[in-house]
Amino acid sequence: MNGKLWFLVIAGFFFLLANNAYSNNLSLLVEQRGLGDAGTAGLVSTIGQLGGLLAGLCVGLLVRFVRNHLLMVGFLAEGIALLLLGFAANLPLLIIGSFLAGAGLSLYYAQAPFLVTMIEKPYLIPMGIAAMTTANALGGFASPVTVNLINGLFGSSAAGAMFIGAVIALAGAVALGVIDFQRKCLETGR
Repeated sequence: MNGKLWFLVIAGFFFLLANNAYSNNLSLLVEQRGLGDAGTAGLVSTIGQLGGLLAGLCVGLLVRFVRNHLLMVGFLAEGIALLLLGFAANLPLLIIGSFLAGAGLSLYYAQAPFLVTMIEKPYLIPMGIAAMTTANALGGFASPVTVNLINGLFGSSAAGAMFIGAVIALAGAVALGVIDFQRKCLETGR
């Protein structure tokens, strides 16, 4: 596995670390903010799935505008979503944040496996996909421990977990943009 693949694997770990701050704390956020009950949390979560579906359907269109940065856009959407959720004091903002979180997740999963096929030798693609999948799973597994450990230093609220996830996702977006990662991966594949 080459350096670009290792970077993508590490980015995947951090993406899922951030994203699971959303999925692990959404219901708690709804309850702590007094925005509804379990039905409300379920509805808001479903809106996130809708955001993912629509983003997935629009990937082809989005590539026309941000071809070299779609992975970064996924991280950016996730970071903005988590910021909105952290600040959400009403149901419409909660819905918008959830929609964007689903969209960010969908964009990540549309691009990461594709980039593996662009940067790795054909016979190593299955190993690259396996490494990426493992990192994603480890990021998701580590999220509650890591995010809650950091969150505990600041009072341990669901909004705090969202803000921590936002910092992780936005830092990932900045890193991907500064090094122009996706463009370099696409050039490797040509």
